[in-house]
Amino acid sequence: MVFWNKKFVGFIIFDDRLYSPLFYSYMYALGNNYGINPTPFKKNIWIVVGPAGFALAFILAKVFSPTPYYTEHVFPPDLYFLLGSTAVIFFITSLQKYILAFLNNFKLLTTCSDFFYRHTFSIYLTHTLAIYLVEVTFFSFFPMEKNFLYGIVKILLVLSVTAVISIPFSKAATLVISLLIKSKATRG
Repeated sequence: MVFWNKKFVGFIIFDDRLYSPLFYSYMYALGNNYGINPTPFKKNIWIVVGPAGFALAFILAKVFSPTPYYTEHVFPPDLYFLLGSTAVIFFITSLQKYILAFLNNFKLLTTCSDFFYRHTFSIYLTHTLAIYLVEVTFFSFFPMEKNFLYGIVKILLVLSVTAVISIPFSKAATLVISLLIKSKATRG
């Protein structure tokens, strides 16, 4: 079933079971294409795509009058979220040179960036566990009103717990991968 929803700003195809994978596959393909072949992105395509994405998202918000808050468009992601997210991705990748220059001026930021780059896989796999641990342990003992301070505290706690959990997980993953490579080499 395909239908148009005035609040949703987009098509829902077979409920959310088909639409979300299509949306996230698009985002993956966009990032993968940039990773494999960044030259089209460096030819100032962001000058067109970025503002066009923001303009289309704005037009969708005005024409269909949904709430402009992204949190209302995430589950399931709609066209407003898709266009805005694409515009932000193009905007940030266009500023990559300046962002890296800024990071290189601060040793602490460079060290944090290197750490998160080195442990990306384990952080990806364990951040949900870190969110759960922070929710169950910290916020059950120290309940807070859900406001801006709550968000900052939660982000800092989740980043800290994720950083601690990711180190042993990365070491275990490296050990398993090296054992698999050695066993394949002996069989091959």
